[in-house]
Amino acid sequence: MMRDTVADGIYYPADPEQLYQEINHAHRECNDLTRNAAVVVAPNGGYQIALRYIFAALRAAKPQPEAILIIAPPNSTGTIGNQLPESDSFATPFGPVPVARELVDEMISGEHCFQYDEIAHLRDHSIEIMLPVAHYLFGPVPIVPILTGALTEEQLTASASILRNLLRGRNILTICSANLSGYTTVDRADLRARQTIRLLMSGPREAVFPGIPMLDQPPRSLWPLLLTHLIAPENTRPELLCRSTFETDFKGETGSVVFGSIAYQ
Repeated sequence: MMRDTVADGIYYPADPEQLYQEINHAHRECNDLTRNAAVVVAPNGGYQIALRYIFAALRAAKPQPEAILIIAPPNSTGTIGNQLPESDSFATPFGPVPVARELVDEMISGEHCFQYDEIAHLRDHSIEIMLPVAHYLFGPVPIVPILTGALTEEQLTASASILRNLLRGRNILTICSANLSGYTTVDRADLRARQTIRLLMSGPREAVFPGIPMLDQPPRSLWPLLLTHLIAPENTRPELLCRSTFETDFKGETGSVVFGSIAYQ
């Protein structure tokens, strides 16, 4: 069973040749990086503004991973927990990307922190947006797609423990597809982005927990960002590669969202 595209023609070109040209142009414009990060954060948004930030993150990543773990927020604000797909592959304009089913099955067996929710994945765009660029850079590498909704600190800790066991001894790249703020006013977007960055830089792994209650109306992206932070190698710290605020239209209104690229070095 293949999960079909829902973001093509909206967030990125549906035509493979046009998409390739757009990605290739962004790649040529991207500065060469010598980093070898196992964990990166990239924004999910329309390629016309987000693509250079996606490249900034993925070009800082380790080369030639055997699989890619993608953690992203679900479209629905009411979704809780970690949702996994039942599909065996995800469609892209460049061809299908397989799901690493043996890794997904391994996660399902652990402490009920993860569950199948194909419906959540069928209506989501945040994972799909990463796939054409990842396919361009790494080829059709198997993916482990996770939609992470609201989690308690206990659930975050348990989920991170399962993922660290999954990553141990494997050459897996982790991509967090998340924005630094949700869609809101300019001032609120900037405030939430600064609070989120400050939280992630406050310390490794569970050291961030005391700062969570201090956040003012955190964005949906907070939970995948926190889970990603918890599974980053313990000797690494998040480095903000680039960041910017953009005005955008949503449901007939104009607001702002903050995009940023982060590599754990």
